[in-house]
Amino acid sequence: MAIGVSDMSMARLLKPRRRVWFALLLAAILTVVTGCGGGNEDRVKVSLALDAPPNASHAGLFVAQGKGYFKADGLDVNLTTPADPSTVLKTVGAGKADFGVSDQPSVLLARAQGIPVVAIAAMAQHPLSAVLTLKSSGITRPRDLAGKKVGYAGVPLDEALLKTVVENDGGDFRKVDLVNIDTDLVPAMLARRVDAVVGADWTRESALIEQQGRQAVVLKMEQWGAPDYYGMMLVTNEDTLKVRPQVVLRLMLAVLKGYRDAGQDPDGAVTALANPSPGMDKEVDGRAIRLLAPAWTDAVPSFGWQTAERWRALSTWMQAQGLLAKPMEAGRAFTNGYVEEIGKKQ
Repeated sequence: MAIGVSDMSMARLLKPRRRVWFALLLAAILTVVTGCGGGNEDRVKVSLALDAPPNASHAGLFVAQGKGYFKADGLDVNLTTPADPSTVLKTVGAGKADFGVSDQPSVLLARAQGIPVVAIAAMAQHPLSAVLTLKSSGITRPRDLAGKKVGYAGVPLDEALLKTVVENDGGDFRKVDLVNIDTDLVPAMLARRVDAVVGADWTRESALIEQQGRQAVVLKMEQWGAPDYYGMMLVTNEDTLKVRPQVVLRLMLAVLKGYRDAGQDPDGAVTALANPSPGMDKEVDGRAIRLLAPAWTDAVPSFGWQTAERWRALSTWMQAQGLLAKPMEAGRAFTNGYVEEIGKKQ
């Protein structure tokens, strides 16, 4: 199977004879999947590595698990959180996990290092990372950050994004006091060590701030000139796409069902998340799911949709910011084919 095609159907990119073969293959796979009874003898064991402990972003995965969608599609899926979530793409690229969760910039950075990962679905159409501050700070737009302390986790991507939005808003980025506070972002802001933070998951962190009786201000960077990238993605490796296309398709079918249900029933999604994380704050994650759900399918034909234009735009911007040595061949970093083919059958 071809990998990493653009937003055109994979079948249209194949030579005429291969198109027929490809269409027949997918039809056969879909027939098997939809007719699968989910018996133990039919199930394929699959591992899926998360990018963080279970949270609102993963709601659809745990709904699919809890409602038996994976089993119904012939899969026995093990959802795991690596000891170091930053290693997810290396783990998937090396075949130590079949699938993983990451974001679009990380996929491009990984491929630049020769890690053969491919995004098979966008699980959030917009960045989850944003500038967060408190209403009491008086900060209402990016240029207000000049002369302020902004906490971040030392990630070059976050610094480049912040620079882009401040300068696009007419501010002087040289006057922004960046403070590396590792990952303890929002607590540092609430303790007044910094005036704002960049790089936090705005859905969950803003819900946490408001739970404490404070008013959060969220500056979504894609609304101030930064690239509008996919904030969460389902990825696999090139070999899996070539050798196990039926497993990829089965997983995708279940994931789409899970996120559909999570959007329709946020309370049920919170319950599904609470099973693997009994200590989670149900109120916070419930708010976060409601904030996040629109981004699952915002302005696209279906959940999981990606476009070549957005991949090229992000690659070009990352090179301009010195994050990539050269533009990546964006079409090899993703495939929209599975999402398209599933959409045709539904």
